Amino acid sequence: MKNKLIITDFTKPRYNEVLLPWQVTGLVDGEGGFNCSILYSENNLLNNSVKLEFKVTQKTHSEGVLYELKNYFGCGSVVIDNRKSDTKKYHINALSDILAKIIPHFEKYPCLTSKFLNFKAFKKIAFIVKNKDRSQLKEWKKFYI
Repeated sequence: MKNKLIITDFTKPRYNEVLLPWQVTGLVDGEGGFNCSILYSENNLLNNSVKLEFKVTQKTHSEGVLYELKNYFGCGSVVIDNRKSDTKKYHINALSDILAKIIPHFEKYPCLTSKFLNFKAFKKIAFIVKNKDRSQLKEWKKFYI
């Protein structure tokens, strides 16, 4: 039997390990979110008023997996989420990355909890923003303000 390296420092990515697609979905199901903020004004609905964010949070002592997510998707960043609760987050805000990487992943490997419904709304809003369809966005604002 070979000696296996026992991981004791979860603040760093695992050596030569990559996350599998279903592991990514599982992390998001448990610790992630598909967030949308819509700041509404009659004259300025789509001009910097819709903010989409995909995120996964972890306590700082487990932040290594956040860097593995960053490697998996090839974009985004790991930042402090909340100093009081000692958490960090991996997040993606760029619409281009959300459309090209996040949406395809979760279409192929869907969430198994009610986060699936959050993803569906997130996806719909991402495409509304991409297509600059003001009329559809007005319908969604009531759910996100």
